[in-house]
Amino acid sequence: EETGMSMSSYMVQCSLGKELKLLNQEQKSAYKNLATYHSHFARIGTLIRNRADISSEVTEVIREIKKQLEILRNGQ
Repeated sequence: EETGMSMSSYMVQCSLGKELKLLNQEQKSAYKNLATYHSHFARIGTLIRNRADISSEVTEVIREIKKQLEILRNGQ
């Protein structure tokens, strides 16, 4: 709970020998919000997959959110 990770993510990271960094409350909140946004944009992308003009923009937003999630998760 202190890491802001799900139990399964925590167990995977521990078993891989990765250093776990504790997130402060602000980082936890930002991570949860970004994870929610990522999920929502992925769903939007699925709904509009046949519209290439919008689909490429949504795909780019999804990539950027995922990148920020990785940065928060890995403490970079």
